[in-house]
Amino acid sequence: ALFFCCMGLLLSTACVSLTDPFGHEDDFRQLQKRFTQYVRWGKVHEASSFVVDEQRAEFLALAPELSDIRFTDYEITQLEYDEKSAHVDVTLRGYCLSQAVERIVQLNQSWKKTEETGAWQVRLELAQLRSGLGAVQ
Repeated sequence: ALFFCCMGLLLSTACVSLTDPFGHEDDFRQLQKRFTQYVRWGKVHEASSFVVDEQRAEFLALAPELSDIRFTDYEITQLEYDEKSAHVDVTLRGYCLSQAVERIVQLNQSWKKTEETGAWQVRLELAQLRSGLGAVQ
């Protein structure tokens, strides 16, 4: 009986991270991946729902440039997470449809959980994004 209790305890802790016992980091990673995928596939309006209010209009203004690029790959180069904030650096690689130009776009994301709703929102370095897209201000 002691053996089965020990095995049960080991199995129950195998699925739980000691640093993130409720799996919130995994939830965040899925949310962040969804946002990055929206950007990658040019689904700017869907991605904008994650962007902080004060940056949303400027982000939406980049829709033509984001829709003109087919990102073929992306890589998360850095991810720092805690329960209420996170920072993610993503490198997107793709090509412009209107020109024979390869683009490498840095998408630096600073995420925070809102106090009011507990929803995650992202703040982007839009100047860096605009530059990577080749967008003119």
